Amino acid sequence: MRQQITKIDVKNILQKWAQGELKASEVHEWAEARFTSWDVESEAVLQVLRELDQLDMNLRTKEDIPFFLNILEENLESAEDLENKFDEYQSSIDMTHRKKELSGDPLYARFCK
Repeated sequence: MRQQITKIDVKNILQKWAQGELKASEVHEWAEARFTSWDVESEAVLQVLRELDQLDMNLRTKEDIPFFLNILEENLESAEDLENKFDEYQSSIDMTHRKKELSGDPLYARFCK
């Protein structure tokens, strides 16, 4: 039986990242190691875990943590509703600014071109 990732697990990782106990690269590695090999507690956990697994490509930073925590708390279970929330949030981010801001970080640099 595969291990399961819970909302609490993801929240703990996000809180450690927010508090500076983990770097973005460590959050990415944690998610990458679990995304395809662990079960998830809910669709919301899956969506946030996916974002953390792809945080380098999607240019996710600590600024996104409140959004991720909100998604986990809302308990939306419809993949469509979650996708709409993520799309809405994504459109609110100034990606040009974020690319400039992250272009010197080795984790993100190749995705900032």
